[in-house]
Amino acid sequence: MKRTSVRINLIIIKNNTIMGQYFKVVNKTKKEYLSPYTFGNGAKMWEIVASGKGVLQGLGLLLAEGHYIDGDETPTHKSLIGRWVGDSITMVGDYAKSELYHKCEKSPYKDISMDVARELYKDSWIGNQKRKYCKEHGTQWFFGDEKDLMLELFPLECHEGDLRQKFDFVEKEQSDE
Repeated sequence: MKRTSVRINLIIIKNNTIMGQYFKVVNKTKKEYLSPYTFGNGAKMWEIVASGKGVLQGLGLLLAEGHYIDGDETPTHKSLIGRWVGDSITMVGDYAKSELYHKCEKSPYKDISMDVARELYKDSWIGNQKRKYCKEHGTQWFFGDEKDLMLELFPLECHEGDLRQKFDFVEKEQSDE
């Protein structure tokens, strides 16, 4: 039996520099999208796929059909859980011929990443993981929307972690003298 292999090359040369392609998760039906950066992911395909966390967790939340809040079996529009069930969804790159990646930057598309991340971090396990990370490391490795969100949701833990990093640095510096 003859084997066929398919190779997808996501690296192109742009202005004599090798560049990777950046991705977003887009709901074409509702004209909404998720930015990987808000969830702490890089935006290259393998950065998103390999982590299994972040934006993929947010996508799972949006695709969860049959989830009920507090045992109430009446679907609610107040929650984002299951909001994208049955919709046309794609993970689109900025080099795609459709230009959908760039169209997302303009109306009528809406970035719902912050709202989805807030909903995601309400989960006790996921929220506690982020809270613990903030308490240990502060905000030094967060950037953009993710940093704003951590400061909003876990302010005490972020400040404690920032002080811990500063104190540990000063303590290390003094011990080196």
